[in-house]
Amino acid sequence: MKICVIGDLHLRTELPYSSAIPDGRRSEWAAVLDKIVETANKCDAVVLLGDVLNSRNNASVVLKELVEFLKRLGDKPVHIISGNHERMGPNTALDFLQKINHKNWHVYTEITQGVQIGDIKATFIPFTTYAQLGVTIKEEGEKALIDSLNPADVSFSHHAFAGGKSTEFFNTEIVLDKDKMSKLFGMNFFGHIHKAERLGINVQGTGSIFTQEIGESEKSIFIWDSQTKTIEEIPLPVRQIHKMIWEEQSGKEIIASTAIVKCYVTNKETNVEDVKEALKYFDAAIVIEQYPSTREKVHFEEGTLDLSVDNLLKVYAETKGLNYADLKQAFEIIKI
Repeated sequence: MKICVIGDLHLRTELPYSSAIPDGRRSEWAAVLDKIVETANKCDAVVLLGDVLNSRNNASVVLKELVEFLKRLGDKPVHIISGNHERMGPNTALDFLQKINHKNWHVYTEITQGVQIGDIKATFIPFTTYAQLGVTIKEEGEKALIDSLNPADVSFSHHAFAGGKSTEFFNTEIVLDKDKMSKLFGMNFFGHIHKAERLGINVQGTGSIFTQEIGESEKSIFIWDSQTKTIEEIPLPVRQIHKMIWEEQSGKEIIASTAIVKCYVTNKETNVEDVKEALKYFDAAIVIEQYPSTREKVHFEEGTLDLSVDNLLKVYAETKGLNYADLKQAFEIIKI
């Protein structure tokens, strides 16, 4: 049994930094989904580890794209768990898929155990809140969740595992104990954390699918062979998003020409036009003048300037490190 395991897709109307690329990163988007479908066609089943959608409320075009993507996976079983981005109290943004009632699409919005996938028994753990477990404290939630689980061949979850690099940021969320999960399950896959990481011989974090933040450069999906107990990592054709301090860069670091580069100029003596000329090597570059005690100035490559409200909101969100969807929603409320 070969299972294609896919991390957080975060499907949305536009990818981050799309305004910096002439085609809005759509060719990259298509290439990534094509690679996932190609890989899935070699497998017996597919598992999506949550945050398939980026928002609790999604545009119809996004929902349509999700359905079309799922159809491309063919007649094999597709198992989908809900993530934190989809959770709306007792409901989720994936509930509409259950109403479609496709015979091969299995959606899990509650912890579900003993699911037979070919010759293996699986447990699905969607993003689960304290309220769902009837507790009010993080430690009680973590214990209650673990105590509710029965041993199985594999677990698929949308919770961080203790021992990962980013778990210190999850002070109000349930984090699964790596050692306890390792004893309960022959193999564990988890999403939620956007950087792929192997935490042990039988614990694999898959990471997200598209690059979204500065510093992200590599994304993958995984094929788990339940018979040989091996994992194959399949790289995805994503763009690197790179931060550069112009005055500190040595020229030795290798950055792909297809990268999106966010370049900070920190010295007033630097000729910004020279910087912009050098950055034409990359597919997209954003130059930010950031001097002590002065306001930031942002420059885009020639031909990419768009003064629409939507684009200005995107620029502001990218510059300030804010979530564009949240900013757009707030703007719509203000307009009312």
